Amino acid sequence: MVKRHGCVRGIALKKTFGQHFLRNDLVAQKIVSSVVLNSNSSVMEIGCGDGALTRLIQQYPFARLWIFEIDPEWAAHVEKKLPDERMVIFVEDILKTSLSRLEEHSPWVLLSNLPYQITFPILYRMQEYRHLFTEGVLMMQEEVAQKLVAHHGRGYGFASLFFQHFFTVFPLQLDAGGNGCISEEEEQ
Repeated sequence: MVKRHGCVRGIALKKTFGQHFLRNDLVAQKIVSSVVLNSNSSVMEIGCGDGALTRLIQQYPFARLWIFEIDPEWAAHVEKKLPDERMVIFVEDILKTSLSRLEEHSPWVLLSNLPYQITFPILYRMQEYRHLFTEGVLMMQEEVAQKLVAHHGRGYGFASLFFQHFFTVFPLQLDAGGNGCISEEEEQ
């Protein structure tokens, strides 16, 4: 479902945040079902948007869900729409926040539909705090994912070497036509 009037659920999309929202429930389900969650799991989500991924995470057992959302309107929307005593939403820029607060409840599982324009900065930040995470699934642009998983040829380079050194990186086949997202650019 793509709306063409520059907002979703009555909230304007903000180009400065590179907002794009997951719209394919099968993709969201694949993201969440690809990790192991149990009643002791600590889950971190970057950028909840309108809560498409959050809603599915809440259907699984977990101890805590910490969401980092830069947009206060979307944070308030998700908090109202999907109340859960195990969920805390931090209205903060993930690139500027101190992630050392995660130590107390580590290890963490990371799930996110990453903001396109800051995918690499977020990945470098997660590498810096990799000792806090056991696994994760991050949805990103196909071109970025291809660079991360490349072992030779086109796309193979520093990003491939760097992230493969620190992580086991592999693609999940998440969708079968289109990326299942709605972006600020598509809203115009």
